Amino acid sequence: MYRFGLRAVEATVLLVEDLDLGRGRIRIRRAKAGDAKEYPLPRDLMPALRRHLRKRDDERGPFLFTGRESNNQHGLRVLQVQRLFKQYAGAAGLPASVASHSLRHSIAVHSLEEGFGLEYVADLLGHTSIRSTAIYAKVTTPAREEMMRRLDRSRYVVSWN
Repeated sequence: MYRFGLRAVEATVLLVEDLDLGRGRIRIRRAKAGDAKEYPLPRDLMPALRRHLRKRDDERGPFLFTGRESNNQHGLRVLQVQRLFKQYAGAAGLPASVASHSLRHSIAVHSLEEGFGLEYVADLLGHTSIRSTAIYAKVTTPAREEMMRRLDRSRYVVSWN
């Protein structure tokens, strides 16, 4: 959910066939935009996905993530994803206010702090309008510090020396 900025509902509709581990690709269907795009799979996720697929019970349906009640019509329920997230977040010592949707917000902010433009973050989150992505464009302290260091080193900025 974090790496692709998925909503809980988007994670629950992922199918096994959406993964192409040979090519290192994943197809993601967006809940709000209604489109599907293919993205490269991060290398560090590949071993975890392979392990998951080996352990997965194929009789529970075509969905990538399944639960006890999964079948051909649905995989893991959104509420179960949210409950599991709360459970793991609590075990990790995170505040109770943290929700699964926090992962989506986190990857958006982390991508911007890494220097990706709004258009790239919008694509990652499946936003059809850049205005939806602009809410993440708040300047953070680390980003501000790095900006000032880069300006200090820039040959284009006038110096008082």
